[in-house]
Amino acid sequence: MSKAKTLSSDVMVELDGDEYPLRSSLRAATAISSHFGGFIAAYQHLANGNLQAYQFIIRNGIPKADQRNISTEELNEMIWRKGTVDLVGPVSKYLGRLQHGGRDPDEDVSHADDGDEGNGEI
Repeated sequence: MSKAKTLSSDVMVELDGDEYPLRSSLRAATAISSHFGGFIAAYQHLANGNLQAYQFIIRNGIPKADQRNISTEELNEMIWRKGTVDLVGPVSKYLGRLQHGGRDPDEDVSHADDGDEGNGEI
């Protein structure tokens, strides 16, 4: 059995002057992937500036304990006030981590080139 990799740290988003963590979890990954029909479709919604997509992803990314008793309506309002243009960077980064099993794809060396492996030589 292979050794489990440590999940990356949270991706932080700032809403109404407060920082909120977007935490990688299987629950969030499954909810987001199922809702959009895959991660690529989720990215397309972000690129289109779909406010509801940002709201869904952020709501599922913030752990319940960190939501500070904020209602869904209040959180949606905070996300709208921040604006999708300012959220595209951190939310895209968060999706990338979900897509890579909770690891930062820029730091994930598990798929690095291992020399001759896969080049067709025997």
